[in-house]
This record gives sequence, structure tokens and C-alpha cells, in this order.
Amino acid sequence: PVGTYNPSTGSSSSSSCSPCPVGTYNPTGRQSSCISCFTGTYSPSTGSTSCSSCTAGKYNFNPGQSACTSCSAGTFSPTPGYTSCLWCGTGSYNPLSGQTSCTNCPAGSFNPNFGSTSSSSCSPCTAGTFSSAGQFTCTSCPAGSFSSSGSSSCSSCAAGTYSSTAGSSLCSICLAGKYSTSGSTVCNTCSAGTITSSSGLSSCSSCPPGTISASPGLSLCSSCPAGTYSSSSGSSS
Repeated sequence: PVGTYNPSTGSSSSSSCSPCPVGTYNPTGRQSSCISCFTGTYSPSTGSTSCSSCTAGKYNFNPGQSACTSCSAGTFSPTPGYTSCLWCGTGSYNPLSGQTSCTNCPAGSFNPNFGSTSSSSCSPCTAGTFSSAGQFTCTSCPAGSFSSSGSSSCSSCAAGTYSSTAGSSLCSICLAGKYSTSGSTVCNTCSAGTITSSSGLSSCSSCPPGTISASPGLSLCSSCPAGTYSSSSGSSS
């Protein structure tokens, strides 16, 4: 019958048929030997008529096996029937055996290595960089923004500040006579007739009537010279 075999000739009784050993099967009967289970499959009991695929999280490299082996930490098998386990990719880790997937490093960290077994393999992004979850490296913040260590995103430089290069960990303050809006990569110079009297400002102020700023980038308005006047604000002469 199925699930058995008989290597002898001239047998006269079904009692001459022996159950297939573990790790083998016979789906048809009338066989002198049983078939070894293929790699990625197993048969845990005698008299089997088929083999079962290794479940996800396990593997079987050799034929004729009665059990499958759990994937070790740092590896995984996502679906049944694997003959070997896959390494956890960069940006991930797996501390347990028998897993069907690996865990992504959290946003704000990175891992450039394969086969990691611990969350400590995920390193914080340095200041001036950022990452989403599951990354093998961190990305520099663009000019006009900044970040602190372990950031998942960059923040725009506040109005009155700027960062001129990528990868900045802080923004620089615009000096008096200059200004900037949020996310600026440079400070703008106040035009003639306007000023910023202190650093870190987001806009320029017009000189009041009776005063002038004759050139761009000044921090003070000057009184009109004797014999002259300015009746409107924002005068340059």
C-alpha cells in the first residue's frame, strides 16, 4: 500500500511491506524503496505518502530529513519551503531564531551591515543628517535646514537665520543689516532706505521720515543733513 515499500522479491503477504522511514515517502505503493523528501521539505513520521514544506522561519538544506531547522538570529525565511535562510538586510536586525522577517532600524538611525542580531546594530544619525526607518545610511539635511543627532527629519532654519551648506547641525544668525525668511540658505541684504538694527531679524524696517540709509546693508538710519529733508519713510537720500 501507499506509504510502504518492499525490497524483497517473491513476497506473498502485505506483511512483507514496511512503512517508509521518516524523511521518506511513497505516494503510489508497489515500490521497492521509498523516496527521500526533497530539500526544503520533511517527513516526521513513518509510513508517509508525502512530505511537508518547511514552515516559514525554518529551512532544510539536505534531502531525506525528518524535521526542519529554525533560522538563526540575524537570518529569516519569509515563506515555506526554503532550503536556506536569508540574511537580514542592511537597515534591519533580528535577535530571535525561527523568524519570518527582520525588524527595521527605527527612523533616525541606520545600519550598514547584513545579518545583524541586535537593535544595538542600529546607530543614531549624526547631527546634520536624518533617516526614515530601515536605512543603511543617513542623508544629509539640505541647505536651509538642520537636525540634531538621531533625527528622522530636518527642520527649516528659522526666519532670521540660515544654513548655506548641506549637513548642518545648526543655523547661523543673520547679522544686522541683513534678514532672512524661514528655510533660507543665505541672508538677504536690506536695500537702501531700510535697515535691520539687530541680528536675527526676518525683515527690514523702513527709515522714518527725516532719516535715510544711503546704501544697502546698514543697521542704522542717519538724520538728514542740514539743509535737506525726507518727508516719507524708506528714503535713501
